[in-house]
Amino acid sequence: WGVDLNRVYLLGFSNGGFFAVHAAMLLRDHIAAFAAMGSGLVTCDNTRSCSFGASGRNCSAIRSEAPSSCTSCNGIEKPTTIPSSGRLVPGFLAHNNNDDVVSVYYTCTLAARMQELGYDTEVFIGDEWGHGYPSGSIPGIWNFFSTRALP
Repeated sequence: WGVDLNRVYLLGFSNGGFFAVHAAMLLRDHIAAFAAMGSGLVTCDNTRSCSFGASGRNCSAIRSEAPSSCTSCNGIEKPTTIPSSGRLVPGFLAHNNNDDVVSVYYTCTLAARMQELGYDTEVFIGDEWGHGYPSGSIPGIWNFFSTRALP
């Protein structure tokens, strides 16, 4: 089929974004990079535990706006524990700041965890309402993917 096995990528939105994170972490020696949109890393009981409309366009601003219902969550990492050793899969994370289904806070939580562990991470926060692809994120994802391959 002519597939370049050094350039296999995952892209997912919403529940598919959570799956992309999970699969990339489990198959990190086979996935060149992943993109997760409208998802993230949840440490609350469930995705509805943290809900608020943010106005920030970066994770620092969003974390400063987050209510205690988000910042006090300290459960297990869902959809999966982010590995701290082995190959660290590059990730592009995108979210709308006013997502009414899955909080943008979860994308910022994933970004912070990945950056803390040394992952190559890029974050795109759209200034839009609703649970959808942030405008302008698709070209950013392609640019991210096109410069990353398995070693």
